[in-house]
Amino acid sequence: MSKGLNQFANRVLDRCDSTNDIARELGEAGYPHGTWVSTRAQEKGRGRLGRKWESLEGNLFLSVVARPASKDHWTWIPMATAIAIAKAIRRTLSAYQIPVEVKWPNDLWIRRKKLGGILCEAVGNKSGSFIIIGLGVNCTFAPEGLDQETTSLTDAAGVVVNADVIREAIQKELLELLSQLEVKGSAFIREEYEALAALPAGTRITWGAGSGTITGLGPSGELVVKNDLGEAQSLYAEDVKIRPM
Repeated sequence: MSKGLNQFANRVLDRCDSTNDIARELGEAGYPHGTWVSTRAQEKGRGRLGRKWESLEGNLFLSVVARPASKDHWTWIPMATAIAIAKAIRRTLSAYQIPVEVKWPNDLWIRRKKLGGILCEAVGNKSGSFIIIGLGVNCTFAPEGLDQETTSLTDAAGVVVNADVIREAIQKELLELLSQLEVKGSAFIREEYEALAALPAGTRITWGAGSGTITGLGPSGELVVKNDLGEAQSLYAEDVKIRPM
């Protein structure tokens, strides 16, 4: 392991370009499962589908190196991460009864407004295969100018909530859920998801040029829908939206 990287491993930085980039370096240098890096502000944050992730100071930016024992459940890790965040927030801020939900495939919602998102990146090199789990949660501020409404924990709780309040709880819940995924399999994550789903079975949605009704999750965590032609269809990374009445 590089001694120079020790300044980043399991640390909260004042500022960096991207926690996912640092986590990649840590993983490639052989740092173990569960190694994390967080920052108070990011210069070059990014989201799913190549979107820019606005990184406002006061919010949570965290990346974790995950080395699952088996690759069988890799496709469920983004979902497991979203569930871990929702459960950690609900428990830590239970006094405020914040209804955090998981919006497939890996976003966090409060009352249909985006609270946070997840970007998982798979890496394989001489140190072995691993996954970088990157997550961002709007704690103090909700970014503006996005293609959807946003919110923050501060908005939902009515008191100022910063990243330090939830960081450790999310780390612990995430590692616990990843462990349970290895032991209990994807059926466990599916059950957890169904209890927290922002878009449960029966929800009418649109995606790209398609539309239909959600019927559940497939064997790899994909969203299974019955499209408007009455056919079963699987969605893997599409940006889905609730269909207007």
